[in-house]
Amino acid sequence: MIPLRRRSTPAALLLCAGLGFVAGCGPSGTNPSNTTKFENPAPGTSSSSPASPPSAEPNSFDEATARLDKGGALYMYLSTAQWLDGLSGQITKLRASLPTDGMTPKDRQQMNQAFDASTAFIKNSGIEQISGVGISSLAVEPGTYRNTFFVHHYKGKETGFLNTLFGTSPHNLTALDLLPANTALASSGDYDIAGLIRALLQTVDQAGVPEWQKGKAQGLQQLQQATGMSLDEFLGSLGQEINLVLTLDPAKQITVPAGDAGPMKIPAPRLALLIEVKDNKYFDKLDALLAGAPQVIKTDEPGLKMRTMPYPAMPDFELRPTLARWDKFLIVASDDHLVRDMIAVQKGGAGFKASPAFAKLSSGLPTQGNGFSLMTQGLMELVRNFQKQMLSSQKGASAAQTEWMMKLLQSDVTGDSYSVSAHVENGWLAVSKGPTGVGKVLAPLVIAPIAIAAGVALPVFNSVSEKGKSTKGLAQAKQIGLACKLYAGDNDGKYPPNLDALVPTYLQNRALFVSPLAPSDPMGYKYHAGLTDDMAPNTILLEDKYTAPGGGRVTVYLDCSGEVRK
Repeated sequence: MIPLRRRSTPAALLLCAGLGFVAGCGPSGTNPSNTTKFENPAPGTSSSSPASPPSAEPNSFDEATARLDKGGALYMYLSTAQWLDGLSGQITKLRASLPTDGMTPKDRQQMNQAFDASTAFIKNSGIEQISGVGISSLAVEPGTYRNTFFVHHYKGKETGFLNTLFGTSPHNLTALDLLPANTALASSGDYDIAGLIRALLQTVDQAGVPEWQKGKAQGLQQLQQATGMSLDEFLGSLGQEINLVLTLDPAKQITVPAGDAGPMKIPAPRLALLIEVKDNKYFDKLDALLAGAPQVIKTDEPGLKMRTMPYPAMPDFELRPTLARWDKFLIVASDDHLVRDMIAVQKGGAGFKASPAFAKLSSGLPTQGNGFSLMTQGLMELVRNFQKQMLSSQKGASAAQTEWMMKLLQSDVTGDSYSVSAHVENGWLAVSKGPTGVGKVLAPLVIAPIAIAAGVALPVFNSVSEKGKSTKGLAQAKQIGLACKLYAGDNDGKYPPNLDALVPTYLQNRALFVSPLAPSDPMGYKYHAGLTDDMAPNTILLEDKYTAPGGGRVTVYLDCSGEVRK
């Protein structure tokens, strides 16, 4: 039963359904539409038309759609009960229907164990209790949309680790009080990692597979050796909240590589991961590992323990990897200044939460939840600049192809995006607000980290690739040099008049003459003819005709030694 308020193709509807299902099951459960708390809708509230005939099969349409915004660009419900209810039993039936003729007893046993493990995991997860998915998108003002995702389960029916994996009930979003004013990306959520690990171990025990039991025992032993803690101690020290903060400082520009088009200037980034812990055990273990490291700056203040390791990363950017224990968090940060800034904001500084931009963005969204995510326009502009720089530097691409790719990847939509999520009493609910409707709301969250990683990783990959070509070229040149030396041994110490003289007696493969830096040139090495073996060992025998991007040139000497010489 899918009521629609949008002209869409069937394919588009299926895509939206898939997106809604994924979004609702993620670490962001969500919020009610136009309230500021995750309140339960009034009993009997229904979004169905009075003229609609009753469904012959029960479903969660009324409960799910009560969480949605009506009257917008998209309004959809998808029942999943028939797919998921009794899923573990369906897997058991599937196993019974599979032909086992010709299978060895060992193969049959392994198949049964795999089915048993799958069935146990599904039962332990609680996924069978999910009954439906709802999605809506409403323009609250021109160019600004509120998007709602809701995954429904009946109140009091939920079981399994999915029920607590992303939090149990909404609470104040205190991580917002840590964000510096120049925050570009932030994510916070409740994650019951301890419960998930225990559920996985329970599945291993229920499956009874000897190999899995052995792997479990080895893993627990390795954990004990690495941390000095048992599994219960390790998980007992771990809290549930995990936060990620990325800031960009427009006042300080740094230069980073961005492909063949050359370096580009970007606002100086700073990154911090904050993991909730219950005691100092993790910090103390890591601190002990850093005890022997040189130049570690130790900070021990009331409520704050911090270890900083200055590292010159770039000429205009100082990297200061930092480990800290503060408040309820274990912090791993790119620098100690970011840690100080977050502490100052929490103590009453003017952070991002106090900005007019956040006041407008959060208006009408819940103030409580189990998590939130934030992305600013500044980050999206940085992503676009990376995309533009990388696309414009692609070798072999025509101007038309580059322009087409830029139009494909880049969006004209600009603005900040903010979402709040929570596990409510009858499902997982997420409400977001930003410049895009539901069809595009997930794209920035996926594209941004990928694009940034690509912008940083591709130049590194290119550098490694070019270095690999130089290494291969040096190996080839040394083989040619050895062949020349063998030729001289058979010809009274005289080296060959040219490299062609080595084939086929001393070299079988002419492909060695092709430099990896210029695959189209059949002779990529400059050979110095007229040499004899009584000359100085450091006399240059041959060298690559082509220079690597880093400025090195493969060179081999008379004694068959070689180097990439600048």
